[in-house]
Amino acid sequence: MDFIVYSSVLLIVAVLIFLSIERPYIFAFILIFLYFYRRTNLELPGPLDARGLMTLVLFARLFIFDKQNYLLVRKFLFQNLNGMLLTIFIVLSFYIAYSSYGGLLGQLKNHILLIVSLILGFIIMINGQGRKVFYNAIVLSALLSIVDLLYTFVIYADFNIRSLLKSTFLNDNSVVNHSDVALLCGYALIMTFIFFIRKQIPRTISIILMFVLSMGIILSTSRSILIALIPVLIIILLVQREIQFNLNKVLTAFLGTALFLVSFYLIYNSLLTSGQFKSSFIDQAYYRLYEEPMSLIGGNDEKVFNEFGKEKPRNTEWRYKRSMKDLAKYSHLDLKTQLFGLGQGGYVINNFAEDYFYVHPISAHNGYVLILVERGILGLLIFIFITVNLSFKSFKLLRQKFISMPIIYVFLILVFYSIGQNSELTQNFAFLIIGAVIASTAEVLVSKDQVENNLTISPIPQTESELANQKV
Repeated sequence: MDFIVYSSVLLIVAVLIFLSIERPYIFAFILIFLYFYRRTNLELPGPLDARGLMTLVLFARLFIFDKQNYLLVRKFLFQNLNGMLLTIFIVLSFYIAYSSYGGLLGQLKNHILLIVSLILGFIIMINGQGRKVFYNAIVLSALLSIVDLLYTFVIYADFNIRSLLKSTFLNDNSVVNHSDVALLCGYALIMTFIFFIRKQIPRTISIILMFVLSMGIILSTSRSILIALIPVLIIILLVQREIQFNLNKVLTAFLGTALFLVSFYLIYNSLLTSGQFKSSFIDQAYYRLYEEPMSLIGGNDEKVFNEFGKEKPRNTEWRYKRSMKDLAKYSHLDLKTQLFGLGQGGYVINNFAEDYFYVHPISAHNGYVLILVERGILGLLIFIFITVNLSFKSFKLLRQKFISMPIIYVFLILVFYSIGQNSELTQNFAFLIIGAVIASTAEVLVSKDQVENNLTISPIPQTESELANQKV
């Protein structure tokens, strides 16, 4: 048995080495899939896990051994204001974390991988052949996550999601939060919708995908992704010129949503009345999809509190008060700490959540409060500036139809989603996406630079007709 396992591992390693040399964008697809579908990541002997090691291998292939990518990164990433600010953000984060808590090797690993992820995201997006990598990886990881969601619901009746792949092949029942599934489905849904309105993928396939992904979001019962999708969809309606407003379609969508919610309420209550359909799992789904949203507009207030009158942990009301308490505690820190933060991990290390008595420390449940506490007001201002600057640059180019892969919408979902979540904005994946967004805003500049400097990279379409005909 051990021989089979070791032989399989060696074969996989050999295939990955071959792909990294001869087919780097297939290798990039596998890596980005691992960034999204995190449950497939494996721990390895040494300081790096499988995803970290693959990140460095692809970085060496595309950056160190490819002069044209090195030139593009130097000119259009690190001479770009956003790239420079991100570098400052990472360097300051490393310095504060190391000076506060030590662990040189660990801090170096974490922050070097942030820079590497930023560069890789830029390189993959700036080369035309790599752009479809993002979409394909997003959709595949989302669909597999829905399979995991259904598998967990059927077998465990739980919202802590198990990976079917890991459970089957590795006997590993480690869990992830249900919101991870919703986030992946949200990414895939928005990108599929964009390609649908641009007519870049077949209509039938896109409609089926959007239906499946929407059901994945609803079944996950994640409130954070539902909140994130609303502003992103509004932005898409305002930015994308391909969308033609149709009052009948808008009314149909509104009435369909209302009918679904009413039907959900009536069916659930009918089943409860019969006394034959009762479980804590169904109660939790009902609470998340109906009771708490209703409480936000003044109904069912009593349902969001426990028997002691306190907010149920992690609901919307609880998250808001959690953030207010964190800000109050932050205001009592000294000026230097307020400016530069406590360093990465400082929220838990300094016991910011000391007033909540759980076995494991509860994080901030607000990504921006977490950045403020751990990276200081300087870090938060840098991140806000980069977000706003990249967004408006992208919107302008999207309206002019100069961006072929609107990865900005994936980033914006993460931006809004993080209002009710934790450290997603400062993880490797976020920097991978930011690098890709910077690259998408540099498409026109790179095309002009090709002509002036005769850089041999994949041509980027410039006319509207070429952009309309480009396939994902």
